[in-house]
Amino acid sequence: MTYHITAAKPDDMSWIARLEAEVYSAEDAVPERILRDWYNNNPDGFFVVWKGDERIGHVDILPLRPPALGQLLDGIILERDIKGADLYTPPEKGAIEDLYVESVALRPHPDFSRAPVVSFLLASFISLVKGLAGPASVRNVYAIAASGAGERLMKHLGFVRMNDASERQDKHEVWGAALPDIFNSMSAYAEVRSRKSPA
Repeated sequence: MTYHITAAKPDDMSWIARLEAEVYSAEDAVPERILRDWYNNNPDGFFVVWKGDERIGHVDILPLRPPALGQLLDGIILERDIKGADLYTPPEKGAIEDLYVESVALRPHPDFSRAPVVSFLLASFISLVKGLAGPASVRNVYAIAASGAGERLMKHLGFVRMNDASERQDKHEVWGAALPDIFNSMSAYAEVRSRKSPA
């Protein structure tokens, strides 16, 4: 059975909020009303991951304006403090210089291995970015590792630690990397994982 990604629809936002509540702590999961505020301002960064006809995960990438991004990276605000107006809109696609990966979440499931899904997501990342922003204008990608597995993945992909968790309200470390470096690392990582993992 194959994996595929679709653009999230308004009806998917409730499911995405429930998934975040399932896989993240109460402090880290973003409430549905905030997710919808972001989505209403720019739906282009919200994706649903499928295995056949079953939703198994989601990816949220926020094209944040510099003031909000700076405050988030400095730990002054939390993810849930981000407003819809802090995101660039689809017509402003060419102005986007930095992206923030808010969430990559997979539903816990006993019937499939996570490794092939992760490889699929890595192989799909370039196309997701192209749909959200002009890759030529994007400089850096930032993310927070909410788990040990997330931190290990970011290290593999060339992300570097930006600050100490103790300096931030959410007590998580921010990681960042230049987009070309991520593309190169993702291609190599996905290839290795696909050889090691069963279909």
